[in-house]
Amino acid sequence: MASWGGHTLPGFFFLIYGLYQAIRVSWNRFKKPSPITTTSTSGCCCKRGCNWTLIEGGVKIFCTTVGILIELFYPGAPMGRLHNSDGQFINPENWQHATMYFFFLISGVADFISVFCKNIVPEGIERFFVGLALYVEGYLFYFHLHGRSNIGKKVHMLIVWTVWPCALAFVMEFFLIRRKRAVHILELIHTMLMLGQGFWFWQVAYILYPPHGKPWDPCMDQGHGEHPEDMDCNMDPASMRNDMFITLFYTWWLATALGVTTFIYFTCYKLLKMRRQLREDINGDDVTLYQKSYDTYHQLDEEEQTGMNGKLIMEDDDL
Repeated sequence: MASWGGHTLPGFFFLIYGLYQAIRVSWNRFKKPSPITTTSTSGCCCKRGCNWTLIEGGVKIFCTTVGILIELFYPGAPMGRLHNSDGQFINPENWQHATMYFFFLISGVADFISVFCKNIVPEGIERFFVGLALYVEGYLFYFHLHGRSNIGKKVHMLIVWTVWPCALAFVMEFFLIRRKRAVHILELIHTMLMLGQGFWFWQVAYILYPPHGKPWDPCMDQGHGEHPEDMDCNMDPASMRNDMFITLFYTWWLATALGVTTFIYFTCYKLLKMRRQLREDINGDDVTLYQKSYDTYHQLDEEEQTGMNGKLIMEDDDL
C-alpha cells in the first residue's frame, strides 16, 4: 500500500461502496412498499430483481481476495512467509494490510450467512461484521505509525478517526435493528463516513506519493521515505505549515461527503415523488410491524402484531 496506487485503490472501493450505500439507504427510505404474499431470498436474483446483499457479499469476497494475494504474493511481497531464514519477522505492513482485507472478506461471508441462514442468526448480523472489519482496520492503522514522520502520523490518524466512528455506527445498527428511525439515522452517518474515508485515502495518496511534483512531507522530499531516521525534518517550517493545512483539508472532505450524501438523499426523494412511488409514512415510526434489514423487512410474529390486519413483507427495492 506504500504507493500512490496503494492508497487510491482502497479509496476508490470505499467511494463506490459509500455511493452504493447512499443510494440504497435513501431509496429504501422513500420507496413505497409493494404488498406481496411470497418472497424469495434463496437465490441471487428472482423475478422481482436481485438480492443486493448477496451481490455485495460476492464483490467483497472477490476484491478482498485479490487484495490479499497482491499484499502477500506480488513481487516484492513476503510470498506468504512471516519470517526470513534468520527467524526475523518480515514485511509487517504487508501482513497488516492483508489482515485488514481478510476481515472485510469475513464481512462478505457474513452477507451470505445473513441471507441463507436468516432463521438461525440474529437479524442484521451482516452489519455487525462490517463494523468489526472497520474496527480492525482502524486498530491496525493506529499501530501503523511507528517511526513515521509527523505528517505521516497525522494522515493515518485521520483515517482512524474516520473509521472507528463508522464502525460504531454499524455495530449500533445491529443492536438497534428493531428501531427503524434510529437505524436510518445511523445508516446516513455510516454512509457519510464511508465516503469521507474514500475521499481521504485519495488525499493521502497525493500528500505522500504525488504522481507529479514533490511530496507534502519534507521528510519524504529529502529522501528519507515514510520512516525517516533523522526526525529533524519534522521541524522544517514547511512540515508544520503543511500539517495545519492537512487537518483543514480533512474537514473539507468531510463536508464534501456530507454534501454528496445529502444530494443523493433528496434526489431519490424527488425521483420517487415524480414517479408517484413515494411512501406515505416517511416519518412514521412503524417498527412494531416492520424491521429494517438490507434486503427484507422481515415479518414479525403474529403476537407482536395484535390489532394489525393483513401481512406484508417488504423486500429491498430493485435499484
